[in-house]
Amino acid sequence: MQQVFREGIIGALLDLYENALSDLKQTINNVSDENLEKIVDSETQNPSCKSIQTILSHVLRCGYIYPTLILKHKYPGEEFVTPKVTHLNSAGEYCKAIDDMFAFNETCFKRVAEEDMWDYSKNRMEVAWGQSFDFDQIMEHAIMHIYRHRRQIRKFMKTFQS
Repeated sequence: MQQVFREGIIGALLDLYENALSDLKQTINNVSDENLEKIVDSETQNPSCKSIQTILSHVLRCGYIYPTLILKHKYPGEEFVTPKVTHLNSAGEYCKAIDDMFAFNETCFKRVAEEDMWDYSKNRMEVAWGQSFDFDQIMEHAIMHIYRHRRQIRKFMKTFQS
């Protein structure tokens, strides 16, 4: 199968994001419904990191938030609704939800010009967790966010083999 590459910086970021999400889906593909919901880290103070289910719901929620932050910055005054994410009951449901979330990203980026990605001073925004990002950086963060949580899920999955 020959990979088709999207054009420009937005295309590159979407390609890499799609690859990261594909890796995540492959990782969770065989997680049982029981293991999906199983609390693995009862010590963490972060409610989004207790089980594979909570991690995946967090990843989905963030996957909607990142492009919405960009659009809110680019189009101040315009209302943007971030889709609500709930806990799902199976790996298959999460895989479908991941596809839907990625489609949302593709739709959002149709409203962003290539030159917006390079305008680092104008398109700098503060995010809720205290950092400052430009459009390119927030999407690079989004990609790494997937990989960090995929690693966490893999570690959780090792506990099921014991």
